[in-house]
Amino acid sequence: SDPIEDNIKDWDDYKNNYEALIAAQLFYPKNNYYQVIPWPQRVYEVKYPVGPDSDEEDYISRPYSTQIGIMYDMFEKMPLSDNKVSGSNGISVVMANSMMFQGIARDVPTKPSLHTNVSEFIDLDRVYEPMTETNDPQISNFFGLVNPFIKRGVPVHIVHMENMQYPDTWKDVKVLLMSYANQKPMEEAQHTYIANWVKDGGILVYASRDNDPFQEVPEWWNHNGNNYAKPVNHLFELMGIPEDAGEGEYSYGKGKVCVIRQNPKEMVLYKGGDKDLVEKVKALYDSTGEELEFKNSFYLERGPYTIISVIDEYEDTNPYTVNGCYVDLFNPKLPVLTTKSVMPGQRALLFDLSKIDHKRKPQIIAAASRAYDEVIKGRTYSFNVKGPYNTTNAMRIYLPSEPKEISVELQGSPVEYTSEWDAASKTLFIEFENSHHGNDVCIKY
Repeated sequence: SDPIEDNIKDWDDYKNNYEALIAAQLFYPKNNYYQVIPWPQRVYEVKYPVGPDSDEEDYISRPYSTQIGIMYDMFEKMPLSDNKVSGSNGISVVMANSMMFQGIARDVPTKPSLHTNVSEFIDLDRVYEPMTETNDPQISNFFGLVNPFIKRGVPVHIVHMENMQYPDTWKDVKVLLMSYANQKPMEEAQHTYIANWVKDGGILVYASRDNDPFQEVPEWWNHNGNNYAKPVNHLFELMGIPEDAGEGEYSYGKGKVCVIRQNPKEMVLYKGGDKDLVEKVKALYDSTGEELEFKNSFYLERGPYTIISVIDEYEDTNPYTVNGCYVDLFNPKLPVLTTKSVMPGQRALLFDLSKIDHKRKPQIIAAASRAYDEVIKGRTYSFNVKGPYNTTNAMRIYLPSEPKEISVELQGSPVEYTSEWDAASKTLFIEFENSHHGNDVCIKY
């Protein structure tokens, strides 16, 4: 979860993309292990442009560093969930490890060695290359299948080719989107799994011209007794479909295959280019007995956490609004809200205070620090909190009743703080300087 990125942009851009990344990760409710930051030094110790049109550079701002700290704490507490992202589930896209093998076709000018400057190869990888029949530098053949549905509020899932042998990979998959314009199957057996799934009633949508040079690389489909010009010819043969099947629908067992002779990237290069794909997939999905729903938002609850993302580029430009009692975790001041409206192109991460367990027990709802040694004794709540040097710690703490006395100390010396009690939510907001040595907080209520 990188709060910046490899390409030098500006702090506003980093923050916007960071929130999008956080929401995207949390929309996988069966995952709760996270790398919270890959390279801390370049986030906290390097200057970047302060805005998109500014030549001024500065270190990370206090509000953004506080927000990042709140995310660290949130990741630690985020529970698994059996809930699903809102929308029509059942559409998946095939992804293979080989997708990254054929992004840009060009010669490497020098051979890597122990004495090669690593930055030379990093820079080489970032050289702009135009999209051609061969080159797909933005992995557009993947996003060409995914984005037409994501942009209509359909949660698209992934079927990983290297995991096809596991029954759970196929669980709840109704329509499978697939292309070999951007990847190739590394094992012959993967086609058997796909064919068996279709035979049992699955619906496969295959979109590819199959005219890229990687179709002809020396691989299993043209070696060791196999003589297929293209890898998909082997798959089609397994399902009784002509090797060079033209555009159209074909039946196999209880299922069907829809062939589209267009590379996915062509569908997203111009406005409306995805119309044919979307119409065909919707008709196929609707034929399963459930109507494919289009909307402009994604919504998921994971325990007390609510994740919302509202899509831009969709005809519905209305905000997604929730009412209740929430803490806004993307706001470094951790405000308590009774209403939150999320506009297109924005995300929200909220803590639902109505879902607090053990309401007689004081507890930290959110913090830009990590708490240790929590002790509840009588009507006293104490703990030690650690956070990165030169950052501000913001905390929202639930208490059974209003605090009567608050102290914050660093190694026995008082630390200045500000605090505010919200009687309606029974939460205390407190803010002070972080310390990697740890601040001792004691609250009597």
